[in-house]
Amino acid sequence: MREDGPPAPGAIRLEARAKLNLVLEVVGRRPDGYHEIRSVIAPLDLADTVTVERLEEPAGSLELEVDPPGVVGEADNLALRAARLMRDAAGVPDAGARIRIAKRIPVAAGLGGGSTDAAAVLLALNRLWGLGWPAERLQALGARLGADVPACLRGVLGETVLAEGVGERVTTLPPAPRLHVVLATPEATWPGPKTRTVYAAYRPPGIGARAEQAVAALRRGDTAGLLAAVANDLEPGAAALVPAIRHLREAFLSAGAPVVAMAGAGPTVFALAPDPALAERLAAAARPLARAIHVTATGDVLP
Repeated sequence: MREDGPPAPGAIRLEARAKLNLVLEVVGRRPDGYHEIRSVIAPLDLADTVTVERLEEPAGSLELEVDPPGVVGEADNLALRAARLMRDAAGVPDAGARIRIAKRIPVAAGLGGGSTDAAAVLLALNRLWGLGWPAERLQALGARLGADVPACLRGVLGETVLAEGVGERVTTLPPAPRLHVVLATPEATWPGPKTRTVYAAYRPPGIGARAEQAVAALRRGDTAGLLAAVANDLEPGAAALVPAIRHLREAFLSAGAPVVAMAGAGPTVFALAPDPALAERLAAAARPLARAIHVTATGDVLP
């Protein structure tokens, strides 16, 4: 499956952008066991391509194609669940769609690859089926699929956000500045389901009010202040479980990275660089320790 040509007439194509948690601050734990967070999240240029087109026969059929095959299980793919949820919420049981996803975002890497695909499907079907729903309504649907989906939906739209609660409450912020980003994803084996395991490994005290600092920096256009706030409360616990996270941090810092942190619930570690030349040097330093390296950027909205 190739997605480098124009979409078929009537098809909707969107870039499902990876998310980058510039700050991830754990602020408490609810009675139901879920942790509440405050996180400043920017979209990256790294993206999956999601193409959605009408499927008339059989009525109500939803089909999914993923390239490369086998990257994610099609039966439980979050994008397919998003399509079913959208169809049910819209009350259009006979509406069908074919969904094609060209994967570039590493899976289970802390970059929101599954969530951003689901968000793109919600946005695309909203247009394909002529529903005209506002983004806020789509966000509410997305929250039923996963905590990252509302923020990722805004990311597909090119927006930097503050996510609160378990991630379902999203506030749009001024856009992140253009930052060169190196993503290094190591091999990782977790003793249980990744996200649950990483949150269970968190121990206070954490990074403090970094999200508040980052929000203030964005609002005053202070890139240095934003970079000073970058941190992830989940990193120490995750690194204790997967030492490669710590090794990547050390490799980035030794190679001159000014800012390093873990992405989301990991295991990807990212470094920010002021220029593309340093970004390439950082990528070279991390490559022996990672199963995947991506050099990308925050900031500008993709065309």
